[in-house]
Amino acid sequence: FFIVGGFANLVSWQRTVDAGGRWADWMATRMRRLLAPALPMVAVWLIIVAVAQPYLEHRLIHAGHRLVTKPLWFLGVYLVITAMTPLLVRLHARLGMGATALWAAAAVAIDATRFGGGDAPLAALNFVFVWVALTQLGMSWQLLVEHRHRWWMLAGGGYLALTLMVTVGPYNISMGG
Repeated sequence: FFIVGGFANLVSWQRTVDAGGRWADWMATRMRRLLAPALPMVAVWLIIVAVAQPYLEHRLIHAGHRLVTKPLWFLGVYLVITAMTPLLVRLHARLGMGATALWAAAAVAIDATRFGGGDAPLAALNFVFVWVALTQLGMSWQLLVEHRHRWWMLAGGGYLALTLMVTVGPYNISMGG
């Protein structure tokens, strides 16, 4: 989602800049497109809670709340990253794939600190660093397409890294916690 979003934001932002558009207008349009599908779901859930409150146990409503809202966590992160698009496009123009490496290195540094017994609240920064790295990778989509004959290297490297991270460590199988 974030890789494709990076590519889409790059193209969309470049078109906006070429047409003389402003960031605020571009961002408002992106937010409408992203939030429009989520708002009816949240509205229906709020109505269900209001109607069911007197009839259901609190723990059932709480469990339902978690099921409805949990898939939406990424939306807030994605909106923050989308707002960063002009900066990310400039980084991409200047550093290419090196921009992806910078964000990934920041994420690794945060996790090394966290798993080394360091500041656990600092780990929240990885909600931005990891997803920005993937967004930045999406901005290199053209480069990835040009080297698509090497797709197996990217896919294989990703699967190998994931396997090592959850078997050797330091992540558990859910990639969280």
